[in-house]
Order: sequence, then C-alpha cells, then structure tokens
Amino acid sequence: MNLRQPVEAVVAWSRSLTIRARIALLAAGAVAIAIVASAAVAYGATRAQLRSGIDDSLRTRAELAARGAFFFRPPGSNFGEEPERTPAFFVVQFVTPQGAALRFAGQPIRLPVDRRDVAIAEGGARPFMRDIRVQGVHLRMLTAPVGLHDPLQNVDASAVQLARPLVEVDSALRGLALILFFVALGGVGLAAGLGMAVARSALHPVQKLTDAAEHVARTQDLGADIDVDRSDELGRLAASFNAMLHALSESRDQQQRLITDASHELRTPLTSVRTNIEVLSRITEMDPAERTKLLADLNLEMTELTNLVAELVDLATAPGGTDEEKRDVRLDEVAGQAVERARFRSGQHIEIHASPTVVHARPTQLERAVSNVLHNACKWNPIGNGAIEVSVADGRYEVRDHGPGIAPDDLPHVFDRFYRAPAARATPGSGLGLAITKQVVESHGGRVWAGEGPGGGAVVGFELPAIDQADSAGPAL
Repeated sequence: MNLRQPVEAVVAWSRSLTIRARIALLAAGAVAIAIVASAAVAYGATRAQLRSGIDDSLRTRAELAARGAFFFRPPGSNFGEEPERTPAFFVVQFVTPQGAALRFAGQPIRLPVDRRDVAIAEGGARPFMRDIRVQGVHLRMLTAPVGLHDPLQNVDASAVQLARPLVEVDSALRGLALILFFVALGGVGLAAGLGMAVARSALHPVQKLTDAAEHVARTQDLGADIDVDRSDELGRLAASFNAMLHALSESRDQQQRLITDASHELRTPLTSVRTNIEVLSRITEMDPAERTKLLADLNLEMTELTNLVAELVDLATAPGGTDEEKRDVRLDEVAGQAVERARFRSGQHIEIHASPTVVHARPTQLERAVSNVLHNACKWNPIGNGAIEVSVADGRYEVRDHGPGIAPDDLPHVFDRFYRAPAARATPGSGLGLAITKQVVESHGGRVWAGEGPGGGAVVGFELPAIDQADSAGPAL
C-alpha cells in the first residue's frame, strides 16, 4: 500500500491551518494522548487486579486437589446457554500422561487438552494458566501437577485442570471500559476547548501585531504603535516592531527633509547656470572680457553644483551600506595626507601635531571625514591671519582656525544638514560637509564636537575609539 499520497495530503492540510488552529490541535492532541494513556493504565491495572483474584482461587484449589481434597461447585445444566448469567462455578478435569481426560460423574464439560497439559502430566513442565472458551463461555484455566489413581478405570492421572468463568470480570471490565471511553471523550473535548482558549490568549499579541502591520501597509501610517504590556517573547516582538516603526518613520522624515533641502539648495546654482547659459546665447553681442568672466562664473557654478551632488550622494548613502570593510587605519597618516592636499589646494599655512594612533574604520569614509573638517577650517581661516592647527592623538582629530569663530546660536546646528550660518551664506559651500563627517564618525562609534578656540577662531573635531598598537596586526592606510 502506497502511503505517500495520504501523508502528503495530511501535510498539505496541516499547512493550510492557521497558527491558532495548530496550537489548539496540538494542545488537544497532547491532552488526549495523556487521557487515553491514563485510561489504558487504569483499565490494565483494574483488569490485572480482578484476574489476580481468580488466579489465586485457582491455585488454592489446585493445592487442595494435590492433597486429594476437592471442593468445587459443578456447572449447572444451562451452562453455555446464557454466558452472562453463568454462576461462579469450577470445572475440574484430570489428565493422564497418555493425554486422556478424566471427569467427575455429572460433569458434561470437556476442557481442551494440548501438549503442554500432557507435558505437566508427564512431570516435565511447570503449572501455567491460560484463557479458554467452552460453549461460548470465557474461562480462566490452570493446569497443575497432581497424583490420582482411579481403581475403576485402572488409570493414573498426573495433572489437574481447574477452570473458572470470567463472566463477572468481563462484565465489570466492559462497564469500566465504557466509563473510561466517555471520560476520555469528554476530556478530549474539554482539551480542545481549552486549547482554543489558550491559543486565542497566547496569540492575542500576534493578532495585534498583524493588525498593526496591515494598518501600516494600508495607510502608510508609521505612528501606529502597539501597547506593550508584557515582557515575554511576544512582548519583545511587539517592542521590536514599535522600534522598527520608529526607525522607519525617522528614516522617512529624514528622506523627506533631505529631498526638500536638496531641492532648495539645487535651485540656486541651477538658476544661475541657466541664466548664464541664456546670456551666453547672445555671445556675439558680448564684450570678450565679459564673456571670459561669464565663462569663469559658469565654470565655478558647475564645480559647486558637482560638489553639491557628490555630497548629497554621500549623505544619502548609509555608511553601513557600503561594501568597504572596516580595518585598522593610522589616523595620523590619514590626517597628514589630508593636510598635504589642503596646503596645495588652498595655499593655507597648516601646522600638524600628530602622534601614532590607530582606529578601526573604513579608510575611504575616514578620509572624507578628515578632509571635510579641514576644508571647513580652510574656508573660514583668512590667509595670513594665522596657521590652521591640526592635532591628532589617541583617536582624536581636531582642527583649529583663526577665523571669526562660531556664534553661540549657531553651535547647536553646526553639524546639521544644509545648515549655513548667516555669515556663511555669501561663501561657497552646501552646508553638508560637517553633516557627512558626523554621519561617518557616529557610524564608527565616535562623537563630533565644535566650539570656540582660545583667543578666537573655531575648533572642530571628532574622536574614534583608539586601538592599542601592541594589539594591532599591522595597521595600514
């Protein structure tokens, strides 16, 4: 018989059930197994106890028969006609070594004799009991050794068979089985009801979570929190769902702010570029000097626009989303290379005081963060007004300029996206450099700061967890 199709059908049916139905089914099944097992044990123990009394009575009469004393009540004439009403009687029969059966006068019942009974009569086996049926009556029979001589028939019997009806025992067991059946049936039904109640209670938080997820999917409302009133696994799941919604809401808000700010920042350079292009369309009417100046302005606007787009891409890309892996990097070497580039591009006098310090970072992002802070100082530090001071030690990178400094009202917003102080609106820039630095540093577990320098100017820097060089396996840039 091929059982594959029925098994596959059962598996498919189980997969179509809801989690609530599965939990209820499993709970009811577990209780049902426990109830059925308990009923089976109770039935078996009762059966063994009842039959034990019958067996003891048969052994007692077998001992009396071995001493020549026979106390038994023979069956009536209606034996086998109504087995349920058969009274408690004993049937006695003797077996010779030759296999012949000897019965008392007036006893018409013949008990079955097989080779095991003959073996006991021959003296080569131990007593044993078995169940038999004679004329529809269920009997318990014992075969035991005994010595008996019948002078009338001149035969010797060496085994006795004693049988007693099990009518009362079977009737009691049938009644017990019926009672246990209904008890088990009621228990299974009760277990099914309790299983549904337990499943409904246990999955109530999951239902709330499902409703909230469906609400979010339907309305795009990320503020639909779930009330967390428990600390178990389901409570932690609900808390995690709320945290996910908050993170998504914050991410969407940041995305919308980024789009709004980017559109605002891009509008000015694009307008300027469009205006310059319209003027260039009348190039034949322009003075050569004006045309040269206009082309220079257009080139500057395109450069600013290119830098702005690059910074927007950097800011919109999550630092954790890059394929670049973190590794041990010499922060002092990265700062030294950034200083060399800044000196060449800006013509500023830059002093650097650095000691070897190793951090675990993504090299490209770290280089961008270092360069942004230094570029900000170069923009604000007037040439000839003093050297820009760079210091690197123990995971700290700090840059000080000698410019106008940062107004107290502007300090909390220095690292905000697109924020530009009133004094900075006339200077080139997008207001994204320090925001990118903050994003990179915080993604590496560090912190940023900005403040007034002693004697004027501004101090901007960041700090990353430093690595002991003795534990570093060859830091590299």
